[in-house]
Amino acid sequence: MKRRFPVSVPILLVVLGASLLLVSPSSGQAPHAAYARAGRISHGIQLVVSLPRESYPWNALASVSVRATNVSTHVIGIAPTEVPDNCWIDAPVIVVQRKDGSTAFPPAIPGEPGPSCAPTFLTDSRALPPGKSITVRQHLILRAAHVRAYLNLAIAGRSVKLFTPPVSLHLFSSPPAQATLHLGSLVFATALPPPGVHGAVLMAEWWDCRGRALVGAPGYVVMEGAQGPFRPVNPQRIRPQIVAGCNRLLKWHAAIGWLNHPVAHIDYVRP
Repeated sequence: MKRRFPVSVPILLVVLGASLLLVSPSSGQAPHAAYARAGRISHGIQLVVSLPRESYPWNALASVSVRATNVSTHVIGIAPTEVPDNCWIDAPVIVVQRKDGSTAFPPAIPGEPGPSCAPTFLTDSRALPPGKSITVRQHLILRAAHVRAYLNLAIAGRSVKLFTPPVSLHLFSSPPAQATLHLGSLVFATALPPPGVHGAVLMAEWWDCRGRALVGAPGYVVMEGAQGPFRPVNPQRIRPQIVAGCNRLLKWHAAIGWLNHPVAHIDYVRP
């Protein structure tokens, strides 16, 4: 079933050259009462990014989705895009940006080392037939108030980057989750939610381990699937998802949180 913009929320259409902007303006309702969405149609692709709320706490763990739809009558190539925490992907990329346009997310953990990525080429493009869509849903940390998506298109032998307009959110202060690091023969953490908060706990992480099976770059965990680098964890006993062969954890950095609330951070460096 195709998703439609609700009739009750006006959509502002602005034609700029060959592009069509789709902007869902603020409804003026109370915080959390409405969704936030922005999109663009260009080069035969409709690209729309959306969040279920217009208002979040600073550094909240938020769910966001982006859909790229081929609205033309011919096949369009989706070119590979390099992202900081997942090498090359042939799908839309979602970023959080500051007012000056710099990227605040990804990565999920500031300072994390990126994976070692093999080169890719425009000929590796993914074909998107007319009427078909690619949808990406993931979690991100709202370190800034602007969320947008982009997609690399393969057109006439060149790569063309298509951006959505930014979705501008209202961010406010709120108590974060609390994480406690426990040291001993086994390093682990526990986490407590902000007051009155319940539900699943999610974590993104990176680690460095001596004695690991693969020697070289620091250990780097990226969970493949719908939620990007975040994975569910037990808040009573949180452990790094290290590879077999690790016998000495040297570093462990993680972001832990409940959906729609500020995350807590773990920063462990072995003495």
